[in-house]
Formats: sequence, structure tokens, C-alpha cells
Amino acid sequence: MFKRLCQLTHSESFGGILLLIATLIAIFMANSAISSEFLHFWEYKLGVQIFDLFVGFSLHHWINDVLMSLFFFTVGLEIKREFLRGELSGLQKAGFPIVAAIGGMLIPALLYLAVNANSNYSHGFGIPMATDIAFALGVASLLGSCIPASLKLFLVTLAVVDDLGAILVIAIFYTGEILWGYLAISCGLVACLAILHYFRIQKFVYYLILGILLWLCIHASGIHATVSAVILAFSIPIDGGKENKPGMLERLEHLLHPYSIYLVMPLFALANAGVRFDAFVIDLESTRVFFGILLGLVLGKPLGIFLLCFICDKMKIVKKPEKLLWRHIFGAGLLAGIGFTMSIFVTHLAFDNEDVIQLAKIAILCASFLAALIGSVLLFFMNKLSK
Repeated sequence: MFKRLCQLTHSESFGGILLLIATLIAIFMANSAISSEFLHFWEYKLGVQIFDLFVGFSLHHWINDVLMSLFFFTVGLEIKREFLRGELSGLQKAGFPIVAAIGGMLIPALLYLAVNANSNYSHGFGIPMATDIAFALGVASLLGSCIPASLKLFLVTLAVVDDLGAILVIAIFYTGEILWGYLAISCGLVACLAILHYFRIQKFVYYLILGILLWLCIHASGIHATVSAVILAFSIPIDGGKENKPGMLERLEHLLHPYSIYLVMPLFALANAGVRFDAFVIDLESTRVFFGILLGLVLGKPLGIFLLCFICDKMKIVKKPEKLLWRHIFGAGLLAGIGFTMSIFVTHLAFDNEDVIQLAKIAILCASFLAALIGSVLLFFMNKLSK
């Protein structure tokens, strides 16, 4: 029994299962008799009072801005490793999942903008662009032998590029007023990180000190601070200091991955997925947010991924992996419509109106459930028909 439990916790699906449990707890608590206490708990201030100055954040901001930086740092390490030594190394291997990710971001955004044209909520176009890798891989793993191993690999590489795209979208489109003085200091800190990387310095403490300073400066500049975590990750050397010794990047990724998947993401779900279904006002214009997100994730993701891959393959721009059939690509596109974590993250950046935020979260939950259900059923029956 204990051995089976250990195998489960180290499986790909466990991160998704834990995230699902945290989501269900958050929704239950938000609609229970103690919903007000639960929702206000995340606004509790945690920090240090120095005379009249309070240094700290609410629990909600500690999770969304600080702990999510750890998540983005881990994602950044994974992106760098994949592009240098993994399945995205080299143009030939990287081309197909890069094209898939571009299609899976572009079409959902365009669908959302079409539904929300001339509305006050068009800024939410980044919400259906995201893919939740933990949930998507969790569903894929639960399907077991119903899908080929190459499809899981395609989904992982697609999600890695998708994460990079989401980071760029946040940095470019979800930044408020920029304070250029802090940004100039940030550029200087990035230059220092580049020097450390150039000389392959292997002491992480130097990177950590510069990374914390970079986080503070980028946060003060008006750009979302999680971008600093990705910059820090890209500065970590991939090579070890000695021959046959794992590099700092590989060691950090191995160390931080469990904390990112099993701690940060469930905490994020607990703090952000709680939606009160009876506590917000819906008007005709805001319902367009709901349908824009729903169409973007459930329809836009699979269409964007399939169509752009198909067109680019026929034009000889990229080449489809031989072990994958086109129906597998469409099925993976459906699973990529599980937005959840990143979609909720972008929602809080896109909107200030709490009612719209709650409606967007409901749309994300509904769309992610539908994408997981339709994708699973389709891949399952396609496997049966192919035998």
C-alpha cells in the first residue's frame, strides 16, 4: 500500500489530482457557511511593521506574486533546458510544437476578441491563450495506454512553448504604468546576471541575491514581478563546473519541481479558485467574457493547434512526427484547452471588477472541464477504433 502511494505521488498525474482537490476545496469553502471568513483569510496581511512602514503583502499577494515567482522560475529552467538539450533543441525538433503553441495561443485570443469586440473587457484576450500543464498531463496520464507516449511528449513540449508565450504576453500586455528608473536598475541587474552566466559561476547564492533585487525592482517598476523569475532562470548555467557533474540548472530544476507542482500550484488554486456562484452581478456585456473564454479554450485551442500545424506541414515549413496521427494532434489540442492555473493568473491581471473576475473564473472552470472531458473521450474512442 505504501509503495503504491509513493508511486502515485511521483507520477505525472498526481500534480493534476492534487490541483483538482485544492480547486474543489476552494469552491466548496467559498460557497459554504464560512465563505466570508475563507475569502477574507487570503487578505490577511503578512509582513513586518517598521515604525509607520509596513513591509509585506496580503496572503493572496504572497502566493500570486512571490510563490508564483518560484513556479515561473521552475518553468524558466525547464524552458531553457528543453531549448538547449531537450525536445526543443534544434529547429527541426522544435518547429512542430512551436507552430502548435502559436496556433493554440493566436486563435483563442482572436475568438475572444471577436466575441468581446467593442466591449470594456477585450483586455482579457490573454486568458484563453494559456495551457495548464499539470492538469493536461494529469488527464493524459490517466488515459494510460489509450494514447501513444509520443503524444504526451508532444503535449509537454507544446506546453513549454505555451508557457513562454504566456510569460511574454504578461510582460507586454499586462503591465501598467512603467517607472523607468526602477526599470533601468533592473537592466543593470540583468547585465550582472549575464556576467555570472558568461563566466559559468556555480554558486547559486550570487544568482539568488541578484534575483531578489531584480524581483523588487521589476515589481516597483510596474511590470509583473514574475517576469524576473524567468530572467533569473535563463541566467542559470546549464553546464556543470566539473566533467560529468550535473549543472546548476538541472540540480535546481530537480530540487524545485516538487515544490512548484505539489505546493505552489495547489496553494494558488486554494487562494484563487474559490468562486461564489450567488455573489456577483451579471450583465449582458460581461456574459461576453464568459463565452469568449469558453469558445477560446474549448474550440480555439484545438482548432488553432490543428489548423496551423496542418497548414505548416503541408507547406513543408515543419514536419509532423511520424508516430503521431492528425487525430492525435486534434486530441492533444483539446487537452491543451485546460487553461486553469495560468488562465486564472491572467484573469487577475486583466480585470479589476470583482464580478467580472468571478465570471471569468467560472468560464475557465467550465471550459477546462469540457476540454478535459471531450479530449479524453475522443482520444479513448480513437484508440478503440484504431485497434
